[in-house]
Amino acid sequence: VFKTAAERKVLMEINGSPKRQDLSDRMVRRAASFGLRFSLATDAHKLKDFNRMQWALGVARRAGLSAGQVVNASAWSAVSSPV
Repeated sequence: VFKTAAERKVLMEINGSPKRQDLSDRMVRRAASFGLRFSLATDAHKLKDFNRMQWALGVARRAGLSAGQVVNASAWSAVSSPV
């Protein structure tokens, strides 16, 4: 799955919602080894849920991602251009 996603330049989401933590830090590390990039998300539907970003960030950090591998930790010019 990760190989095909990388070939198609798919962004993978690291979701901070306790109910939607689909990618573990191990899976993120494996996906990154294929050159995939990521976005961090909260799945927030209420203002109070925006604090979930800490959980998504924790997964990214444990996986060893750099800011350059996380599109919403990059400059707008890097995000707005094709992946």
